[in-house]
Amino acid sequence: MTEENANGPLQADAQSDAEFVGRVLSSLPSVAVPSALEASILAGFDRAAAAGLYRSWLARRSQGMRDAVWPGAPMWKPAVVFALSLIVGLVAGAVVPSSDVLPAAGAVQSQSLAYDTTPALDLAKDL
Repeated sequence: MTEENANGPLQADAQSDAEFVGRVLSSLPSVAVPSALEASILAGFDRAAAAGLYRSWLARRSQGMRDAVWPGAPMWKPAVVFALSLIVGLVAGAVVPSSDVLPAAGAVQSQSLAYDTTPALDLAKDL
């Protein structure tokens, strides 16, 4: 009940503000925009859009990188190609065994699991 009373004056003020704005706007004369001014504004916008003035720094920079990789293509195409090549590379690296693990042509295969053997790459030694 107190919430209704507290909101009552606010709603009345909002309604009176809306009525006031409506009365003021209806009393203003409407002025038609000259067609020459409208054409000039639209032509100026078209020139600015063609010159690339409304693009952000990031958009201009990414377009330059995109054109270096794949000229004229939309931005999503090089991104998808790079993502797919990354996925294929990661899958191939995880699935295809290295040449150190593969047995020689004449050697007898030994039955051992991958975690039973020493790794082919020793990071401590390589650093």
